Amino acid sequence: MFEMFRSSRSASGRNTQADAPSTTGSSIQSQNPVNYRDLVRMLLRDTLRLNGIPIDWVSCEVIPRPYTGQVQTLQINLIVHTWHEGLLRYAPLLKQQVLQGLQHFDPANNHSNHVMGWVFAPNCGFPHTRMPGPAYWRVSSSASKFDLPPSTQDQVHDEQDHIPTVPSPLR
Repeated sequence: MFEMFRSSRSASGRNTQADAPSTTGSSIQSQNPVNYRDLVRMLLRDTLRLNGIPIDWVSCEVIPRPYTGQVQTLQINLIVHTWHEGLLRYAPLLKQQVLQGLQHFDPANNHSNHVMGWVFAPNCGFPHTRMPGPAYWRVSSSASKFDLPPSTQDQVHDEQDHIPTVPSPLR
């Protein structure tokens, strides 16, 4: 009655399917996609924590992309739960750190083909309600200013240090 649950055995009495080596490689992604999702979530949490970003501000959703016969790729959606200007300003670096973490824990695969997208929760606290006018987009954004604290040399006004802007007659 239970013979349908038994696996077929070869003439030597060994199960050839169970003894055959796996040809898919030893990467985490090919072994178990659930573990891979957990790895991506863990790496995102660690990246946020190491950079001082509260871990409840961003979560992720990992979706396998259609297999095209080449390398399996993933779509990693980063879901913003709390709005902060700095998240999008440093988004490329956040992506880079997560992908570097994936490469560290799963060096057998190339993770540069994964796609990362941003999803904004409806109640994330985004402050704007309308798009700005066309003139806003024509103005280049100002570069962040880097100033050292004033030194004692900044406060000394000596006329000997002054270089004239009008040239003197040559002698």
